Amino acid sequence: MQANLQELKETYSRQTYSVFSINRQQKIADSQVTFSLAHSVFIIPVFGAAEITIGGNEFVCEGTTVVHVPAGQTVTYRTLYGRSFDHVNIYYDGIQGDVTSPIFNAYAFDPQGFDRILDKVLDLEKLNTTPSLDNRVAQIVNGTELIKSMFLLTNSQKVQESMAEARTYIELHFADPITIPGLAKRCGMSTQRFSNNFVQTFGVRPMTFIVLIK
Repeated sequence: MQANLQELKETYSRQTYSVFSINRQQKIADSQVTFSLAHSVFIIPVFGAAEITIGGNEFVCEGTTVVHVPAGQTVTYRTLYGRSFDHVNIYYDGIQGDVTSPIFNAYAFDPQGFDRILDKVLDLEKLNTTPSLDNRVAQIVNGTELIKSMFLLTNSQKVQESMAEARTYIELHFADPITIPGLAKRCGMSTQRFSNNFVQTFGVRPMTFIVLIK
């Protein structure tokens, strides 16, 4: 399934889990390999592409698409386009719970700020070249935080969501007294910033929109 970022954000902010290991791997061109997983894993593409099959579900892992495989599943990689598939796997342990939760299911998603995530995970993977307790702790702590960050919305998305909520509020409460400062407060913004963001999002000033609705 293609997962919902907001749902994943809420799930991974509630669940207790920690990174087990971070490893870079390569599947050679025109190959197919199958593994059984003892840990849940995020498969992050670096180069090339692969069709990944998990319990009958098929995903293409390439570009900015990350694939999640829950613990206990068998995963099959089939490289595509006659090229090798380079990827970094983040293995993590989660506390067992509701099997309907995304954390216990296979899914694919495109995280915001993928380049930042890839750079960070490659840096953490390089710590494997100089094994030490400090590097191990750094991988666990920073890797766990990296998983959370994959589901955070960018500032522009947050603004768009806030503006959409403000517009919906206006449409539902047009008969009530509505003020721009009040709307700005609901969105956690200054009045000026709210007005500017509303114009950028919808191409009309908020007061003009309120008048048109009424």
